[in-house]
Amino acid sequence: MCLKGVTHFTPFDDVAHNATSGISLAWLRYLVDGDPTAASYSVGPDWKLRTDPDVDYALRNVRAAQLPA
Repeated sequence: MCLKGVTHFTPFDDVAHNATSGISLAWLRYLVDGDPTAASYSVGPDWKLRTDPDVDYALRNVRAAQLPA
């Protein structure tokens, strides 16, 4: 995944200025809590990251496509 306006130093930014914080939190909520809303961004056939306006491009492997949302 490539987010617009993100650099290698973005992870050091505070949460309000870190474009990766939201998607990172969603991934953790999916892994830890099984949160279905968080999962919808990365897994299942209708994953939302591919259409997010802040994402330049997002690629997934075959296994991610097979995970239930």
